[in-house]
Amino acid sequence: MVEPLKLVMEQREVKWETTFGTVGPYTFHSFFSVNYNVRTAGAQDYWTTIADPNFAALEDRMLLRFHPMTRARFRAVESAAERLELGELDFALASTIRDHLTLVYAIETGHPLVSGKFRLRPVRLERALYEKLREVSERALKVTDFPKFSPRLKARAVRLAAAASLLTYFGGSMSEAIRIGSEESEFARRFYEEEIRAREGRHGRAAA
Repeated sequence: MVEPLKLVMEQREVKWETTFGTVGPYTFHSFFSVNYNVRTAGAQDYWTTIADPNFAALEDRMLLRFHPMTRARFRAVESAAERLELGELDFALASTIRDHLTLVYAIETGHPLVSGKFRLRPVRLERALYEKLREVSERALKVTDFPKFSPRLKARAVRLAAAASLLTYFGGSMSEAIRIGSEESEFARRFYEEEIRAREGRHGRAAA
């Protein structure tokens, strides 16, 4: 499956695919923001990407953020690439964030190097987050009788919020559980809304 995806991302044509055997099941432990700069039929039209059979199998298994290549985005990407190549980007916090996430992952998975040195703190899920995400899906369901997005997409948004909340592992009161804060909750809501918009083929920016 990966090789056809690479071809599509390189704007090359995928004519056919033949395979023998069983594909899946899949387990993803990360979330990705992917810029698919593929040709589309009309301005900001996602149908070319969404309808591609090579992408169809991914719909329920990961979050895909679609970024239409507008003039403003082209200039932003161009500027960022120049700064990266000229060594002007500041990565001062990169090693700190990497070390933090590596340590949190080791603690949460019970790695023997840290076992017993830190207290396991699970992420606490609360109904308020689910209600906020349900509001998003309900708005989408009001304008279609045949939704093109899956209920499992909500679970991915919840996982995204939970993963983001782990950045506060060593902060606050060090209580027994880590709460999903308002910022993480809002981040998940906006991401969920964007995902639904892309799959439904609707345009425009997500509501603030």
